[in-house]
Amino acid sequence: KQHGADILRLWVASEDYSSEVRISDDILSSITDKYKKIRNTLRFLLGNLYDFNIDESIDFNQLEEIDKWILTRLSSIKERYNKYFGSYLFHLGLSEIINFCSNDLSSIYLDIQKDVLYTYSHNSKERKSSQTAISLIFKEVSLMLAPVLSFTIEEAWKANPLTKDSVFIGQLSDDTFVDLEIQSKWDKLLDVRDQVLKEIEVKRKMKIIGNSLEAKVSLTCDNSEMGFLNDNLELIKKVLIVSELNVSKGI
Repeated sequence: KQHGADILRLWVASEDYSSEVRISDDILSSITDKYKKIRNTLRFLLGNLYDFNIDESIDFNQLEEIDKWILTRLSSIKERYNKYFGSYLFHLGLSEIINFCSNDLSSIYLDIQKDVLYTYSHNSKERKSSQTAISLIFKEVSLMLAPVLSFTIEEAWKANPLTKDSVFIGQLSDDTFVDLEIQSKWDKLLDVRDQVLKEIEVKRKMKIIGNSLEAKVSLTCDNSEMGFLNDNLELIKKVLIVSELNVSKGI
């Protein structure tokens, strides 16, 4: 009565049944937090598909770089999910999806894309590119979660103007998005992001700044990194969500 069926289903699927299975109020509270993260992510995805028509979808090769990157991440997650669920390791497969929702989607991709989704023209290529990626992500993530969060996913599926019938009639696509060059590039970009955000968080705790947009960032690098940083200056600025970014040579 307190948590509902999907919380219980999520707890069951999250447990490693090969060892001792535990349950307590604290464990269910932790499971509830995971559930809320998934639900909020799905709501955000749905909220940005209200004016998108599937006929407006853009081919993968024509997508913006950040949208290509998140779809390559989705494909990696789906591959591991299929492997784990095929081996009945449901807790590992579920962990992949939850981490994808919390990290790749909420903390990185959707946070960076808010400007594009909220302020760009309805017909701009950047916004249509992002909506194309979001529509694919919503569909694939929903289908992966349906065996566990059956009631929640069915509700979300029917709220999506792009999907019809029931989620339990659908099946995961065989589409795989791969771009090794972009994957390698974004590994470097996110490494820079992690380092800078650690410093920004220090300044936030010291009450020097309120959020990343108030930060002016100066990066010092050696010759081997100078070219990469200069070539991707605007992209790095977008990834960091800062107001100003400078790169200089140093030791």
